[in-house]
Amino acid sequence: MWIMLEARSSSVTPSRPASDSARIAHLVELAVDFSVKHLRPQGALVCKVFHGSGYSQLAKLFKTTFRVVKPIKPKASRDKSAETFLVGIGLKAPQNTPIHAGVHGE
Repeated sequence: MWIMLEARSSSVTPSRPASDSARIAHLVELAVDFSVKHLRPQGALVCKVFHGSGYSQLAKLFKTTFRVVKPIKPKASRDKSAETFLVGIGLKAPQNTPIHAGVHGE
């Protein structure tokens, strides 16, 4: 089983408002939480994210949740685009760490 999330922003400008970044980060957190509860151990999660505020925290969340984490920038993506896909493969054993700790101020 695999899950793919693409959070769309109403903004079409290269610079996204902080509120859009926070909403995208929250959707990714929810997708990771859903994955922990519903993915098989060898399952995968793919999320479209944007470099900028909160990216490093989302990458860290993936690394604490999945055995393999690959950030992928599609060849079709424009050079100036901040879009990247975070791919998490294979759930790690459950930990006592809360999923949402510190990604966007929660």
